[in-house]
Amino acid sequence: MEVRMRMKRSGESTSRSLLNQGKEMKLLRGVSQYTLYYFWLLVFFCGFSSHAAELDECRQLLWSGQYEKCIESAKEKVDAGTWNEGWARLLIEAYSTTGKYEEALAVYEKVKDRYSSSLVLRLQAIDALRYNRQEGKSRAELDAIPAMIERAPWQYTTREQLIPLGRYFLSIGEDARKVLEQCYDRAIKQDPKMVDAHIASAELALQKEDYAVALKSLEVASKLQPEDPKIAYLTARAWSDSNSEKMSAALQQALTLNPHHPESLLLAAELKIDAEAYEDAEKILAEVEKVNPYQPKLWALRAVIAHLLGKFEREEESHKKALEKWPLNPEVDFVIGSKLSRHYLFSEGVKYLRRSLEMDAEYLPAKSQLAQDLLRLGQTDEGWALVAEVREKDSYNVTVFNLRQLQEHLDKFTTLEIPGFVVRMEAAEAELYGGAVLELLSEARRVLVAKYQSQLQEPIYVEIFPNQSDFAIRTFGMPGGEGFLGVCFGRLITANSPAAQGESPSNWQSVLWHEYCHVVTLQKSQNRMPRWLSEGISVYEETERKRSWGMPMDVTYRAMILGEPLDDKADIAAKSNGGIGNVTPQPQSYLRPLSKMSAAFLDAKSPMELQFAYFQSSLAVRFIIEKFGVESLQGILESLAKGLSIQDSLQRHAGPLQQLDLEFEKYARQAASEWCVNGDFTKIDLPLGDEWEQWQQLLDQNPNNVTLLRSAVMKLIEAERYEDALQLLDRLQKIMPEDASASGVHALRAVVYRKLKQADEERKSLVDIVSRNADAVDALKRLIELDKANGKQIEVLQWTAEILAVNPFLSDVHRIRAEAAEQLRQMPIAAESWRSILQLKPIDPAEAHLRYAQACLANQQHDVAKRHALMAIEEAPRYREALKLLSQIAADTDQETRAFAPDEQPGPPEPVIAKENKK
Repeated sequence: MEVRMRMKRSGESTSRSLLNQGKEMKLLRGVSQYTLYYFWLLVFFCGFSSHAAELDECRQLLWSGQYEKCIESAKEKVDAGTWNEGWARLLIEAYSTTGKYEEALAVYEKVKDRYSSSLVLRLQAIDALRYNRQEGKSRAELDAIPAMIERAPWQYTTREQLIPLGRYFLSIGEDARKVLEQCYDRAIKQDPKMVDAHIASAELALQKEDYAVALKSLEVASKLQPEDPKIAYLTARAWSDSNSEKMSAALQQALTLNPHHPESLLLAAELKIDAEAYEDAEKILAEVEKVNPYQPKLWALRAVIAHLLGKFEREEESHKKALEKWPLNPEVDFVIGSKLSRHYLFSEGVKYLRRSLEMDAEYLPAKSQLAQDLLRLGQTDEGWALVAEVREKDSYNVTVFNLRQLQEHLDKFTTLEIPGFVVRMEAAEAELYGGAVLELLSEARRVLVAKYQSQLQEPIYVEIFPNQSDFAIRTFGMPGGEGFLGVCFGRLITANSPAAQGESPSNWQSVLWHEYCHVVTLQKSQNRMPRWLSEGISVYEETERKRSWGMPMDVTYRAMILGEPLDDKADIAAKSNGGIGNVTPQPQSYLRPLSKMSAAFLDAKSPMELQFAYFQSSLAVRFIIEKFGVESLQGILESLAKGLSIQDSLQRHAGPLQQLDLEFEKYARQAASEWCVNGDFTKIDLPLGDEWEQWQQLLDQNPNNVTLLRSAVMKLIEAERYEDALQLLDRLQKIMPEDASASGVHALRAVVYRKLKQADEERKSLVDIVSRNADAVDALKRLIELDKANGKQIEVLQWTAEILAVNPFLSDVHRIRAEAAEQLRQMPIAAESWRSILQLKPIDPAEAHLRYAQACLANQQHDVAKRHALMAIEEAPRYREALKLLSQIAADTDQETRAFAPDEQPGPPEPVIAKENKK
């Protein structure tokens, strides 16, 4: 229409004068040429639009997994010489996806002269050449790219060319952050709706473990191109380390869009491998093989499975198959090495990672993973050197950046060494409780090594962090992991100190005992044990060391085993991250068969379910030991070390799996039932008013309802009807004698007896609490108060030790401990406590120095006593008591010099415990 209108207006000019007619005719000829140009442009764009629609349809075939149809359509266009490089690119991608690497290379050879400036085709050709075992030609194509760009640099500044340009720069090791800013961000600035730019940004962020940036880019990409399964797959990867539910949802979306999407299927297989569901993983890998029988990661994962099952010949065959098409592919050994490392097989993983770097010395993913694994193996010099090397070459790698920052903190740590251990702690914490750490670890080594008959590779490295983010970076490579107290890698233990755990820390002694048990069992099994067995033994051994450690049966665990409704708080915890609206899930048993216990950790949808995975694992270990003896457990670990699967190891040393599953279920259900034989856990509507008659009527109708009994007791306490409350507590204790929860029978008894001022009975209830709960600091403080008033100094020492095993930073507890030790003439303990008080910067440092000096003098540590007496005087120059002590130290030293031969040791003098006020 626009062309016709222009022609009409030009024709009207012929009515003008002859003088102007020449000019008008000349203009008319120009307009006619202009009209002809627009005519052909219109024809071209109509054709282009038609081809673009066809190309989009063909791309949809690729995205939906109809690879053969995609190949057929694209090949027809390429063979016909259709002028659009998109057809050639799509055909090469389809051929490569299905493992037809020779055909992919042939397409490039056919079109390369026509599209000689195409950077995308050149990058596709480089991959095709590699998978055709033409490494030399591949390098030549790569080396030719700079000359291409120099010939026509302006061609590579458009949004379409900036993406392959960025990928090229990344392939030759250019700074990733610069690529992101100068290529991908520029492309997005030119066209915010350019999907490829957002995908490229996300892929780069994922490579550098910057998951937040990746998710942001993928969110935009998914809105622009929701039918592309690659975007959903990348989203699943971005969630894989932080949110299993969102990861699963994204992965399911990818496989819904394309059930044959290789990358998504491979990720699904990896998840099954992590869950030790190797048969399921093999089934998924078989689906990948149908798409591409030469897919290298497919065979790399099969090598991983074979190694984990101890089928080492098959492992080698799979490894060779993975490298069949591209013998120098560094990704193959990187995948195997990193997956073995994820299964705590760090030594084996390191071997593969080194082989990856032999193929490509600059392959940074392998170099970064190798650095982390060496640090976990205790090979810190080489590990930190690699961290520095990767950091220098890659400023964007989040994990390496975090490790580099952490190294600066670790360099300031204090190192403590004893036989079997190298312990690194923050200097002030090492002074405060480092000695107690060494003492506990030495005991664990003596007890657990003998029990499991392990031959350990020592020393064991223990690193305790006062900052939770430092712990997470050392352990996982990045911040997070707030629920973890400690982690063991075989020769390395990392742990949060109480200072990193907020106001309610966990018992640090039980954490270190638990982690050192991992050292013993992981090394005995050559790191080949499933997670449930490793965690189960460690939790079991906590309880064996001390009743109040470990994980006792409680109301929630009982309900989860028996498939009964959970109480309200447990319901919320179990449904967190997994609840849908207000729909209440039907009661179900969370108990796993012994043969499938590992899935309990992978499938946990809430913190509550994860905690239960630990609990049922410890119950399974207790079942094995009680039924077959600890020798059976030793045999299982030895069989695992030889490469047998957990199923084969269990059958060899405990019996048929089907029988074991049945017997364990019976054992677990019996333990849950006996824990509260007569308890009624039916949910019941409590009275809303204050009329006790309504409560009494309900109690008569439901005499053993646990929720009702607890609530009624609290109602009576609120009404100050303490004797009536005790009657109900007697009934509740018969039902649940082992309940040590905050609202359990012993806690409620302690409250009632305190109100009644029956200190002896209150004390019994408090002892019942602390004997079952190692973290009950409030109960321990009340016990100290009661026993201190009654002169029970030995008990005071016990209770203070229990509190300091939870929180060693409580200066008032150290003081109580020191004074109790002085009264008992246990001066080494007194000296240790006063020394700790000094570390905690007391309000009155002069007094603390004096008391420490007095304790040291009693222990015949004259030099230390003199030094701290002088420090007390320095704080308070007229401190009469300190001056008197200094004189006594001088006199005692002079007397010893005269009275004793050099080889003789004097007996301890009477301690000086002065009460005089200083001036």
